[in-house]
Amino acid sequence: MTLRIIAAEEQLRTLKHSVQTLSKFGGETVLEARPGLIHFRSVNQSKSAYVRMTFNSTFFDVYELFEQPVLSASILSKSLVASLKTQRICRAVFEVFTQQNRMVVFVDCENGLQKRFEFDLIDTDALQAQINFDLYPVRITAEAQELSRLLSSFQQSLEEMTLIANPDAGPTQGGPATPSKSCQLHSFYDPQKIDMEGNLSKLLHTQLSLNAQQHFLEYQHTGRETVDVTFNLRDFKVVLGYCASTRNNLTILVSRAGEPLAILPAPMNEHMNAGFTSEFVLATMVDSCVDEFGQHLSALNKTQQQQQQQQQQRAAERGSHQSMNTADVASHLVALNGNNSNSNAKSVVGRPGAEGSVAKRLKVGQSQDTETMTLSMSCNDKGDGGNGGDEAGRDGEEDNDSEVPATPPHERRLETCIQNWS
Repeated sequence: MTLRIIAAEEQLRTLKHSVQTLSKFGGETVLEARPGLIHFRSVNQSKSAYVRMTFNSTFFDVYELFEQPVLSASILSKSLVASLKTQRICRAVFEVFTQQNRMVVFVDCENGLQKRFEFDLIDTDALQAQINFDLYPVRITAEAQELSRLLSSFQQSLEEMTLIANPDAGPTQGGPATPSKSCQLHSFYDPQKIDMEGNLSKLLHTQLSLNAQQHFLEYQHTGRETVDVTFNLRDFKVVLGYCASTRNNLTILVSRAGEPLAILPAPMNEHMNAGFTSEFVLATMVDSCVDEFGQHLSALNKTQQQQQQQQQQRAAERGSHQSMNTADVASHLVALNGNNSNSNAKSVVGRPGAEGSVAKRLKVGQSQDTETMTLSMSCNDKGDGGNGGDEAGRDGEEDNDSEVPATPPHERRLETCIQNWS
């Protein structure tokens, strides 16, 4: 035996919540036991969320480390959760055998039932995150229940959120600092995940402007510029649930966009939860969501601008691809209408010109000869310019054409291009 730990009552309850939280972040839990303390670490598969929980030896009823000064082992998180899943546990014993490469958990229930769980240790990489929390300019301390109440204003399906922290408002002349909306919470939608076919109208953008003095226990911003970070909301809610179950407040440390977001649970008072600490590190999006004036830039506006640029680019590419010379268009239309020599056809085909949109009007008469006429169209033309283009006296002849047939499909596409250019 290399390590032996015994926990009961309130300590066991806290350890159980800690193990469940570790399993929500990563599939593996790394144990690092040293004389006087033990670390539990986990990281998610995408390496975007990291958690470390440290328990002092005084936290447990029994803490014994044998044979070696440092023990490092890894186990499956679901196996550790399963060993503590039984209801009404009053005592648990954890034993690690490094030579046999296994871990054994003994559980005593209130009704006298005893259970034994045994599982193998697995190989894993060492997990370590070195962060200097003193360098973070923004420090926000709040109650877990208050933050949960604020987050209830957002959609349950929301995946990311943006936090904007404004610098502290300095004191006015002759008086203290006036309350201001020091912090903002915005819903964030990744433009790459938004459907480009028009689902923007289905998205709900929510913004909360918060007075730091009313909603937070502490708010410090030692910098001079507005700071924003965009992080995963689901991971953040897991941290909130852990702090609420262990009766902790939480301190949020923010640096800038792209830098990790750190969360440090803090006891509500000095006499609670003595003997263990924890820290959570969440990755943030590299791009900032505020402009040079500190104003929020909505991702929806960015997406709409990108869509407009893409539509303009596609329209330009379509126009250059569809543009053909007049002779080819005329011969193609004559071929389409050549089978019915007794009918008259009118068609409008457009392409971009040097001075705007130019439409070529082709008229097929009763004879086999074709007459091509050019008519200038404005950008506001809807494509049905035959009403004003067939006036009497244009060639000194009256227009006695019969019913106009439907516009061929390739011609309708060109009419659409003309409308989109306006």
